[in-house]
Amino acid sequence: MHCRTLRCWYSLLLFVLLLLIPLTAHAQDGQVALLTVFVNESPKGEIPFLVRDQDLLVPTSSLADLGLETIAASGSRETIDDRQYVSLASLAPDATYQFNEPDLSVRLQVDSSQLASTTVDLHRSAPDGIEYAQDTSFYLNYAPRLLDFHTFDAYAEAGLSVRGTLLWSSASMRPDGRVVRGLTHLTFDDRAAMHRWVVGDNFSSAGVLGGGAYAGGVTLSRNFDLDPYFVRGPSFGLAATALTPSTLDVYVNGVLVRQEQVEPGPVRVENLPLQSGTGVATYVLRDVFGNTQTEASPYYISNGVLRPGLSEYTYTVGLTRENAATESFSYEKPIALARYRVGATDAMTIGGRVEVGAGVASTGATLTAVTPVGLLDFAAGASGAHGNHAGAAWAFSWGYQNSPASLGLALRGMTDRYATVGLQPADDRAVLEVNAHTSLSISRGVSLGTRHALTEYRDNGLLAQMSLFGNFRVASGATLVSTATRTALPGGKTGNDFFMTFVVSLGRATSAQVSTHVQSDGHDEVITSVNRSRPRGIGAGYRATAAYANDTIDRAQVTGEAASAYGVHSARYDLESAPADPQAPRRSHLTLSTQGAIVFVPGIGLFATRPVQQAIGVVRVPGVPGVRGYLNNQEVGRTDGNGNLLVP
Repeated sequence: MHCRTLRCWYSLLLFVLLLLIPLTAHAQDGQVALLTVFVNESPKGEIPFLVRDQDLLVPTSSLADLGLETIAASGSRETIDDRQYVSLASLAPDATYQFNEPDLSVRLQVDSSQLASTTVDLHRSAPDGIEYAQDTSFYLNYAPRLLDFHTFDAYAEAGLSVRGTLLWSSASMRPDGRVVRGLTHLTFDDRAAMHRWVVGDNFSSAGVLGGGAYAGGVTLSRNFDLDPYFVRGPSFGLAATALTPSTLDVYVNGVLVRQEQVEPGPVRVENLPLQSGTGVATYVLRDVFGNTQTEASPYYISNGVLRPGLSEYTYTVGLTRENAATESFSYEKPIALARYRVGATDAMTIGGRVEVGAGVASTGATLTAVTPVGLLDFAAGASGAHGNHAGAAWAFSWGYQNSPASLGLALRGMTDRYATVGLQPADDRAVLEVNAHTSLSISRGVSLGTRHALTEYRDNGLLAQMSLFGNFRVASGATLVSTATRTALPGGKTGNDFFMTFVVSLGRATSAQVSTHVQSDGHDEVITSVNRSRPRGIGAGYRATAAYANDTIDRAQVTGEAASAYGVHSARYDLESAPADPQAPRRSHLTLSTQGAIVFVPGIGLFATRPVQQAIGVVRVPGVPGVRGYLNNQEVGRTDGNGNLLVP
């Protein structure tokens, strides 16, 4: 029994020694400790270290998790029990550390350029879970008008939407009782590609120096409006460096647009919400110790410039529709138009166009550039037409906007026979156009400006006009506007006009104004008016105007308008100027009109409402009638007996 007991003790001692062998090995490599890590004062959690007398060893993978792969690659490495470690002491001077043994923490101080960057994106993205409805619906807009109780005309348009595809057509009835079809087309939208296909009637334009025409055919265009969250212009950003955990404030023209907590390291602010023109974007970076960095970056932004690689285009093939206002089916000449623009750099967009019609071909190139002194547009074109008519054209414009001032210059010229699908060689045209404008806001209540225009027609001579204008806020709710114009007409005739208007707010969307119009031909007049704007939703408005000349009422007009849940109704009375013949009777007219719509949404119901503009919405509170609906903070109606409200 004693022998057995000794054997047991020897066996137990051997087992303990075997357990102590790896622990001894670890003690030689360093003591294992779980330490709290701070990187540039930013807490990063707990990481296991090997603690030595003059150094700390940290697993390489842990440094990678902290975003310090680059720094770890420059340090001394050891492999212990098949795990790779890096010596913190070997990372100097890129990184230094302080080991606080009482609270078991390590504070790493790292060059901020070596830390992972933080991106603050100010782009307004689509909300999570957003859905673009493609419910089937139908609407009919109508607008009849009655003049003096004996002349009647009307306009109507109808649209049928099925799974996002819209069939749309319009028609009018003329005073002689003849019905004329307007435009008719089928529209397909590809929201992901921002493509819009139009099959049928459509107006197409080739842009600067190009022509335009109503045509029946097929049009493909890129339409950025299909994605309201898409950013088409170049991104403007700011760059900063946070040495410690910091608070970032971003301002655009003095207005705070974002406040963000950022980690130490490089910080990039992207997609700032900037308005067209000049301005200043500023960031303020405050660290944990109260130190502040501030930097302001001026910018000039234009909506005419596309971001690099992004393109927009319009392609049309079909037959021109002539006399669309009076004829229903007057398709005549074949036509093809193509216009293309692409962002070349952040500051430059280039493009081109091609037009081919009956007996005419025209082409050209465009360039749009943003510079520190404004937006520049260049265009050049060339054409050929039957009869050996060759032509050329050019255009240049420059515009500059900032908070106190706005400047602009536009020049355009063409030869006598330059042609497009909308301009034939025989047509009169402006062979030279010069337009310039300036405006200056002197204070919050005073602004001044000038306009200059010169147009030289090939057949009808020269027309020139110069205007000076001013806008003065006399008091709260009262403004004085004045304009002086000198005009030079073809044939050497000149004329001068002076117009001054005093506008005063009467509250509740009501205003009154008095205007004086002085002309060089001696036909001077004073115009008075009172106006109350109709609200967007349900409500009423009116406008009464009278013009006085030679101490009597020369002409007058009174208009009343009321909007209900079912339409917009108006009445207008016009008193014409006295005829030159004193024996002739003075004429007056009464016009009555109404505009409304009939809308059908399957599964919801049939509605009579105000005219549909571009879209409709349905507010549903099932079984609860009388609930008010608002659009832009204005009441637009109440739910019906089924709890439905249609918002046109």
